[in-house]
Amino acid sequence: MDSVKVIAYGLKECNSSEPKQLLRCLKNVSFINENDYRISFKPNGDLATGARYDIINLQPSNGFQPIFPPKLIGSWTENGGLEINKSAIFCTSRDGNCEQNWKDVDINPPESFCSADCKFGSRKHIIWDNMCCWECIPCSNTEYTNTTNALECNKCSYDEVANSSKNGCNKLRPYYFTPKYNNIALITCIVIMIGIAVTVLILIFFIVKRRSTVVHLSCGKLFKFPLLTSIICCFAFVSFLLSPVSSFSCLLSATILFLPIVACEAILLFICFTHKRDSKKAKRYNTWIFFIILSSYTSCVAVGYIIKKPELAKDPDYVKDILVIGCEMNSAISCYSMATVFVLLLDVVGITIAYRTRTTQGNFNEAKFIFYTFIAHTMLWVALILVKVLTSDDINRTHLTSAFGMIGSASIFLACMFFPKLNAYKRKPEARILVGNKRGWKFRRKTKENTSESLIEDSSNTKQHLVDNLNKTIEALNNETMQARRVISLCKDHQRDLRQRFSHSESEILNKLYIIRNAKAELFFSSNYMKTTKC
Repeated sequence: MDSVKVIAYGLKECNSSEPKQLLRCLKNVSFINENDYRISFKPNGDLATGARYDIINLQPSNGFQPIFPPKLIGSWTENGGLEINKSAIFCTSRDGNCEQNWKDVDINPPESFCSADCKFGSRKHIIWDNMCCWECIPCSNTEYTNTTNALECNKCSYDEVANSSKNGCNKLRPYYFTPKYNNIALITCIVIMIGIAVTVLILIFFIVKRRSTVVHLSCGKLFKFPLLTSIICCFAFVSFLLSPVSSFSCLLSATILFLPIVACEAILLFICFTHKRDSKKAKRYNTWIFFIILSSYTSCVAVGYIIKKPELAKDPDYVKDILVIGCEMNSAISCYSMATVFVLLLDVVGITIAYRTRTTQGNFNEAKFIFYTFIAHTMLWVALILVKVLTSDDINRTHLTSAFGMIGSASIFLACMFFPKLNAYKRKPEARILVGNKRGWKFRRKTKENTSESLIEDSSNTKQHLVDNLNKTIEALNNETMQARRVISLCKDHQRDLRQRFSHSESEILNKLYIIRNAKAELFFSSNYMKTTKC
């Protein structure tokens, strides 16, 4: 009854069921029970007056089995002192050597207290059938205690983990998807450098061989260098995903990460319109297309900003003691998702337009490869979206998926638009014919030796090109001459047939005229007029 009253007075005083606060309130409780006995407590929790303690002895039972139920052998009161029933103590030796009894049990004797103090890094768990006994439960990796006999463990913050002693918290080590921390990121960087190197080599080749037919006519004559520059930016912008991120870098990458892909798709649309229309109309349409695409992309990114602003994402890993930091890219509606949807819409528009121009001849079937480019690019991003939806929201995996998408897009544009032209330059002689004039970039050499050698080399190359062009022209003239001769022979045969037919018709006409004349003469002489005249 007294214990119930103590709890009631404690709850009334503090109006809280929080364990620590309730314990402090219970120590301040003081009242007189029904037996006129004052119940109050000392600062350590003992009764201030009339304290009583039971003395128990843990004894083995059931034939010295390792079970030790407590047995009351005495008591201690503040007024009466200590009272112990020595005969009830588990000790059968007459000389009082109780250690021999525990040796016969063949197990270690229990300690002389019910429960030891709970040290740092553990908390008390009360055994409800005996309020004076408890067990110490270790705190988890994210909890700590810095006091003994703590009733509960203190939580560390989300970016902290308990130290080895579990009496405090340590900051988790930051972990970024960079080559320093992740081998896959290192491999991705190597792939990026290879892609940039290959694109730069193709750009240099196109600059050097800009007067050849296949290079001069490629990409609508105007868009080959902007397209190569956009492909290089596709590779380079992956570095936003492979570097330590911050709030500003997340904002910047959400804005311009997909811009090179949009530029490549816009250029392909320009080329389609160039193949379909004349140059003046194509330039006018390209200006409007560029303005519409740029404004649409800006609007999509702005909508993503309004709905959810790009921010840092932190994912603690308490097993490895690291804090994974990256940009939040898994939201259903964000700048990244809106930009991805816009890229897919451009792919659909590009497939529709390229399908209508895929049969256009010239420029070494360039229109057909544009159609293949849009098809492959659409398949790539649909597969990446399915991977993002079906996999877990892991920051590293999300960054890797986006990086793979950027690298894959650049590789598709490069492989479908420029590798066929390199193959045509190697295999088809007409692709190496020089066109246009020599205006453009001029490379001057300073030394006389280099100048003379370059002039000799240029002159020899020019002569060889002239000879090749002359041979090809002669061969073409011979073919045209043979074809003209065939046409002349066919015309002569047709003329001969016509003459034969005309001569046959002429003889038939003369015979008919002779018959008509005779008939007229007979009619004339047989008439009445001729008879009268004769008389």
